[in-house]
Amino acid sequence: MAIASPIPASLARTVIAHNRLEPRPRSAEFNRSLRAEVRDAVWLLARQWQLGEFRAEDRGSPAFAELSARTAQPNRLQLGTHPAQAYAPATPWEAQLQAEPPLVETGLRLRMGQAWLRLLREQGLGQFAGAFRTRYPLTAVPMPAEGAYDIAFAQAQTTEVQAILRAAGAQALDGYALFEALRADRNAAGTVVAQPISETTQAALAQAATNYVDTYGRLYFDRPATSAWSVPELAYDYALAAPDASAPVLLAGQTPGGNGLHWHSVDEAAAAAYPALSSGTTGSAVDVPTTRFIPTEIEFIGSPASRWWDFEDHRVDLGQVTGDSSDFGRMLLQEFAFLYQNDWFSVPYTVPVGSLSTVTAVVITDVFGQSYRVHPAGVSPATEPEDPGRKLDDDAGRWGLFRQSPAGERTASVPRLLIPHAALTPLVGRPVEQVTLLREEATNLVWAVEQTIPDGFGNGMDGAGAAAQVAEYLRTRAASPAVTTAAYTYQLANSVAEHWIPFVPRPDATGLSYLEQGEIPRQVAGLSLRAADQTIQPRTPLLRQGGSQPYLIHEYRVPPTGVRVEGAYRRARGLDGSVALWYGYQRLPTKPMGGSGLQFDTLLPGSTSSAPSASPVAANTVQVLPYEQNQLFNLDRYDQYLSVPLPALPTLTVAFWVNVADESFAGNWRYLLDARNLRDNTWFASLGIGSEWTWYLDGIPNTAPQLSGTLSLNNWHHVVLTTGATQAGELLLNARYTRNEYTSPVRYADLRVYSRALLASEIADPTGNWSPNGQVARLSLAAGPRLTPSTLQATDTSGNGNPGVLEGF
Repeated sequence: MAIASPIPASLARTVIAHNRLEPRPRSAEFNRSLRAEVRDAVWLLARQWQLGEFRAEDRGSPAFAELSARTAQPNRLQLGTHPAQAYAPATPWEAQLQAEPPLVETGLRLRMGQAWLRLLREQGLGQFAGAFRTRYPLTAVPMPAEGAYDIAFAQAQTTEVQAILRAAGAQALDGYALFEALRADRNAAGTVVAQPISETTQAALAQAATNYVDTYGRLYFDRPATSAWSVPELAYDYALAAPDASAPVLLAGQTPGGNGLHWHSVDEAAAAAYPALSSGTTGSAVDVPTTRFIPTEIEFIGSPASRWWDFEDHRVDLGQVTGDSSDFGRMLLQEFAFLYQNDWFSVPYTVPVGSLSTVTAVVITDVFGQSYRVHPAGVSPATEPEDPGRKLDDDAGRWGLFRQSPAGERTASVPRLLIPHAALTPLVGRPVEQVTLLREEATNLVWAVEQTIPDGFGNGMDGAGAAAQVAEYLRTRAASPAVTTAAYTYQLANSVAEHWIPFVPRPDATGLSYLEQGEIPRQVAGLSLRAADQTIQPRTPLLRQGGSQPYLIHEYRVPPTGVRVEGAYRRARGLDGSVALWYGYQRLPTKPMGGSGLQFDTLLPGSTSSAPSASPVAANTVQVLPYEQNQLFNLDRYDQYLSVPLPALPTLTVAFWVNVADESFAGNWRYLLDARNLRDNTWFASLGIGSEWTWYLDGIPNTAPQLSGTLSLNNWHHVVLTTGATQAGELLLNARYTRNEYTSPVRYADLRVYSRALLASEIADPTGNWSPNGQVARLSLAAGPRLTPSTLQATDTSGNGNPGVLEGF
């Protein structure tokens, strides 16, 4: 079969050529090309017809906007019911509204005294130090006589300040008392010195006093002792005044404290409510020149794309939003997103920080050259064409955003907006005081639990541990109670820990219900208390406000789940670069906690005997142990330990018997108990004891830094450990919290967990005949049901449902 040639013979000698067209710009500039000019007016009219602009349903798109406004700087401030004072525009808003009077503790007085003495030495005036120590002494609380007691001494002993003052002796100086004298009169330093001094020395002392007072002002936000904190509301109550065109504008508000003060923290207030504030406001608002802007179409994540051939963002699929036919809010949101989003425009406008701005006029010019004045929502004067007497927008009560409205109303006729000078993220220290308000249905009371109290050095300390130390001090001062052989003892009411303060309901004449701070008797068997010491008083400054006036809190401020108030130092910089350090409160939500353990009309089994003065367990003697055999368990291998899940508790107390037989206990880290999953610094080991524990060994308070040398081997010892509030977690016996260190061999018995601090009489009673109040768990440590091939259950015999798990069995 013949195959035809692919190329005809006539074309075999043909030359094929190509021509390429290349653009040759007439100019090196691209400005005109980038403008993408459209010269087809019919095409533009077709696009307008396609978008429905010829149907006259809406006006033309806005081309530009003209905005007129006036601004004013707040210049007067009123805190609570105190007199009005000047407003500092450069100081952070939080510092001016939330600063409490200085928390003057003994540690601050001591450190300020040392700073003054150091300043005298630097100025060559050290020879006058003795005169200032004599005029402004600072001494420790004296120790009471033998057999006597002193509550103030017992409370002071819970801090380290007293030990430092005793060590300093006559060298300590009350620096804050000196500061108050020098702040009132800078020449007061010269009057302290008894001997005649020259004018040069007098001037040097005055200059040192000026430097001393100025240093305090640089470190602390200092102002008169006024506070905006409202005890009934557990919030800050304040008002501001700013000048305006005709009359001052008053703004009032309440805030729970802390960070995050925004424009919505205040509302417009009537002048009659703050007459002194409105009458003392001077100055006037500043009119801002009219500014022209280009409106931009609003956009949000998931909004339809404004360009026709643009792919929309897939991060939010509004088409997948579903809702019931009665879910009007969701339906309105979808309608706005799909149909009316491109009808809304925004006009950017920058206002000064810390100013009150008022929009006086907004004029919009559309693409057809028509200008329209835009009125605030709800107050437009336009009327219906068919009914001139009826306004188009006659709804002044509608909801409004980004404007200050009068208190109790939904919107305002004048669009004002306050941009506060707020330090949104100041540096916040650890709580110096922390009070949790809890409702307890069993006693029909609200309890204020002082979980953290000031330690004297500007820090916080555990309130439960301090209360336990005071209770133990009073027990040691009590005489031995009388011996009785009665089978039962009637108790009218038991006691609670000293850091639990009761609040009782109290209605007033207007029908409002308040919670009034009450008193609970301090019960110490065998100790005759003075009248002033017979009731427990709070130790936090928060619960001591008001002096002799009743301490009242609105009942609605304490929800069923409780509320927490914390006091801490905060630090921020102002607009001028200055540093403000202040102390303030903050109201926060909290989690439910355990109960107080208060009970009435109870019968206690057994007899009452005198409390032992020494350890109830003597070494190398035959001991009769107060537990049943099924409460004993042996941990014979290195990997055997007990894990007990526990809920969050206001106070954690763990009591157990322990017998250590490990010869290597003294020279190695061996953990008998670790609660670091519940609270920091709560381990109990051979070579270290966590700082958060208040602990007792065989009924005696102990402060040893480690167990090695304290526990005698092959002997039973009774241990009681108490700390403050804990979070939910695990309590580990015979293991570290990371489960990589164990103690072996050890025997444990009668493990009990309480949500309260034990009474001194209970700690001193090794028989374990304690009140069941606040008991969380009591574990039977015999072999229970097998959970896995290597785990057993330790049964909770208290009935609270908190069993443990024995690992390694």
